[in-house]
This record gives sequence, structure tokens and C-alpha cells, in this order.
Amino acid sequence: ITEDCVSLLENFFIEGRKDKTSSKITSEFRSDCLSWVMQITRHSSPKIVYQFTKFLFIYAYFEVKGECKEFPEVKPPEPELSPATIEFCKARFNSCLKILSTQTDEGSKRKGVADDGRYWVYHLMSSSLILFTNEQFPMLCDITGFEEWTALWSVIDEIEAKSPDSRSKEDWAFELLFLHAGILFFDEQEQAKVVLNDVFQCYEKHKNRKYRELEIHSGRPF
Repeated sequence: ITEDCVSLLENFFIEGRKDKTSSKITSEFRSDCLSWVMQITRHSSPKIVYQFTKFLFIYAYFEVKGECKEFPEVKPPEPELSPATIEFCKARFNSCLKILSTQTDEGSKRKGVADDGRYWVYHLMSSSLILFTNEQFPMLCDITGFEEWTALWSVIDEIEAKSPDSRSKEDWAFELLFLHAGILFFDEQEQAKVVLNDVFQCYEKHKNRKYRELEIHSGRPF
């Protein structure tokens, strides 16, 4: 029932008001739809919260011109979203991220982690990689720091290569920092670059310290 309610409200959001009303009324109607879903998701399973968070992420940072088999719930809005609605999507998206970070999925012992051992936000960021290559979903703003973006994913992939049980507390913490720095790229790119540079430096220090500890433990240099 909960999923049906969320899907219905998401469709209302996409379709806007059926009657020919002003753009302001349509924006208010769409904001109300998102607020109603927010109230539902506060008491829902992490999977439902995640699906809604992904829905908000796409409409907040991408122009939806067509459909995509990977995201069947997303369709071109009619009429187009107003700037106010897009900003509202961003605000609700950040609220959903906070909710998602506190929830524990079945089969997972960590908050914010799905039952496959990956952060929900990792799955969210992975979906953005699919959208980047789809002409039907142009970004609402251009990402200029592709070098930083590529470096960010190289570290995330390095951590993801380890099984969840073999990761240290530092691995979990750094992956989360890199993922949230990646999200920041969609909104505040210059700030994201500064944050990412700081996280990179801390991560390199952590790796160097870990290597030195291994050297001491083994009695030989690497």
C-alpha cells in the first residue's frame, strides 16, 4: 500500500495539475505532492526511502526529456518544472539523504547500508553514472571537475573491491566522505573540489600510516 501511495503521488508530481492553472499553483501542487511522500517515507522501509531519494535526485539535477528503462518511474514532467520546484526537489533530496543515513536495512548491521553491504548513497551515485551517458537526461549544470570526479571514483572502487567484512572503520568512513563529496559536485562544484582535496590528503595519510604499520609488523619494507 505504501509503495502504491508513493507511486501515485510521484505520478501526480510528474503530471502537474490537469486543469489549466498558473505556474505558481502547479509548483505549489508539486511541492505538496513531495511533502506528502516525505511524510509517508519517514515511516517506511529503507528501500522505499531510497527509491524516493533517487526520484528527487534525478529531478533536482537532471532535465528529464525522455524515459529510461533503468528508471521506469521517471518521465518527462508536463508542464516543465519551475526553478522553485527544482530547488524544492534539492531540499527534499537532502532531507531524504539524512533519513536514509540513519536507517538499517534487513541483513545489514550498519546504518545507511543496504543488505548487499553497500551504502545506499553508493547506489544513488552509481545511478548518476548511467544518466551521464543518456542524452534524454542532460544535467541542469555542467560538471567541470572531471579529473576530480574520476579520481573520486577510483578511490571508491578501491574500497568497494574489499568485501564488507574485511573493511576497516576507516574504509567505511572514507567511502562515505568521498560519496558525499561527489554529491556536492552537483550543487557546489568549487566547494566540492576544496572538500575533496582535503579528503584526498587525509586518505593518503591514512594509507601511508597503514603501510608503515605493516612494515613494522612484518619487519621488512614494502
